[in-house]
Amino acid sequence: MFDNIYIKRLKAYKQIGYELVSGLQTDKQMVNAIYDSDNYSEIYHKDLLDAGKNIIISSPAISGTKVYELINLLREKQALGVQVTIVTWTPDSYGFGDVAYWMQLHEDMRKAGFYMKTVEESCERFVVIDQEIVWYGNINLLAKSKIDDSIMRVRSKEIASELMEIIFGDNGGKDNLGREKN
Repeated sequence: MFDNIYIKRLKAYKQIGYELVSGLQTDKQMVNAIYDSDNYSEIYHKDLLDAGKNIIISSPAISGTKVYELINLLREKQALGVQVTIVTWTPDSYGFGDVAYWMQLHEDMRKAGFYMKTVEESCERFVVIDQEIVWYGNINLLAKSKIDDSIMRVRSKEIASELMEIIFGDNGGKDNLGREKN
């Protein structure tokens, strides 16, 4: 319900003249901003490449194009020790397309070194980078965007923590990425 209200509010802001941020030229963006499907990718990719510890991407839908783009983009970051976690639907939960295709994409992400967490019902659309930078909205970050999709970027350890708790639940016995502690 809140997601739908948020999406409607963003559309209303756009209609009354608020402008979405684009063309920021800072090394590490410090501002909170709202982007649309046309202008988020440059800053988003920069945030991914600036990651120092971990990246959690939650996207219900996935596409081969976006998955392989992400694998190639993050290959060097992973070699430097950045952990990547993907949260998405189980292959048979998509309800469209070929289950074998979804299974292959999941397997390719695993082979690339991504930790996969699959869900059957609710899957939010967000990214948490280094447990501080949050991208949240209605853009499926691993699938094709629609023209009226939007996403906001905030720097907030509290919001990051809340989103990770939603996905991974109580951290009892697990690390902050939902993996079993050694």
